[in-house]
Amino acid sequence: MATQLVVVCVRGALAGRRFTFDQDVVSFGRREGSDILFDAVKDPKASSRHAEVRRDGSGRYTVRDLASTNGTIVDGKRLSAPAAVRDGTTVEFGEGGPLVRLELVETGERAVEATQAIEVGGAAELGRTAFYRVMVEDSAKKQSSTLKRWIAGMSVVLVGAGIGVGAWIWSVKRDAEAAKERQEHKIDALEQAKDAATTIASKYEATLFMLVAKAKDGKLTGFCTAFAIDPSGVLATNSHCVAAITTRREAGEVIQARMNQAPERTYEVTRWKAHPGYRDTPFSADVAVVQIDVGKAPLPVTVSLADDAALAGLAAGQAIYTMGFPGEVMNEERPAADFRAAIISRLTTYENTPGDGRTGKMVWHSALTSQGTSGSPIFDAEGRVIAVNNGGLSAKEVFTVDATTGKRSAVVAYDANGLNFGIRVDVLRELMK
Repeated sequence: MATQLVVVCVRGALAGRRFTFDQDVVSFGRREGSDILFDAVKDPKASSRHAEVRRDGSGRYTVRDLASTNGTIVDGKRLSAPAAVRDGTTVEFGEGGPLVRLELVETGERAVEATQAIEVGGAAELGRTAFYRVMVEDSAKKQSSTLKRWIAGMSVVLVGAGIGVGAWIWSVKRDAEAAKERQEHKIDALEQAKDAATTIASKYEATLFMLVAKAKDGKLTGFCTAFAIDPSGVLATNSHCVAAITTRREAGEVIQARMNQAPERTYEVTRWKAHPGYRDTPFSADVAVVQIDVGKAPLPVTVSLADDAALAGLAAGQAIYTMGFPGEVMNEERPAADFRAAIISRLTTYENTPGDGRTGKMVWHSALTSQGTSGSPIFDAEGRVIAVNNGGLSAKEVFTVDATTGKRSAVVAYDANGLNFGIRVDVLRELMK
């Protein structure tokens, strides 16, 4: 029989609760959408994306820390590598933080799973897929029971009237089965979207780099995102980001690329190249590449760029995912990329006319963008990069006055609700040739 994972909350805001999962990945953290959602105020030791428990093809579970700030403690020992889960394993999210006990239970009736999922107190926190699926099955059973009683009563009347009851029953049953199948498809789509997000976030987090300028006094200033496209140290970003590199280098600053969640892996940017089609405007080929000095140690992971066939299928309404470093919360000392799920809102040409999967070089979307996320990758549900993120139209110039000196200066402010877009990745491939 298959094994389910039961999470018993021993300490923290969720203490006393018990949650059951029958899925391959269970996430723990304070970020909205985590399967076990810790309280941002009451569970301060927990990180936004703290840890996860994964089930492999043979049904074995392992727990893995996601580069959390305060670490993950399994059975009293700080986790340094994925650890096997046994029945009764305890997991502590930061010393003194939330504590849970993991139990492995053989699968019983699905009704039990449904009851335990419903006890969570709402699908928004966790157990959503199980909750929805069992509701569908329960609804189907109730409809089936009602249908049988209806058919039994109506048959007498219909037979007496000389109507073909068999054909009518077949038609009603067919419609009921079709309705159930449509509901199942919707639930499968929910499961696939969740799996895609989890896979992309964990698989490609090490491809993300914060571009940082180091001043002569040692001060660090993050200004853009880049992502690895070749193990030799080639990163992709925006042309307007490499324009900033040129300006900062002329001012005597050193430009570095600092790996997401791994500040010890900081590399000097040695070369850069903007797309020749960039016209110093968002409505142009705003993509670029930079070379970092990785020495003899190649980068551990790179992204996969979508091919022309995948790009031809892009359309409004498709799910996409972004990872980058929002400027207002950039932490140059310990970079931590922000992960967002969104949808494509439209495709246009550089002239802002309607486009399609062939002509629409600008991919407009609903994800948050701000200073710092420029140059970040936009993934499709298959984990392929379809565009290089930008956010130029969400920026505006704001003037401030120093209260002491009275000096007036201009700063760039970013509106998270601005017009957000990326440049399609085939434009980047042109630059790589």
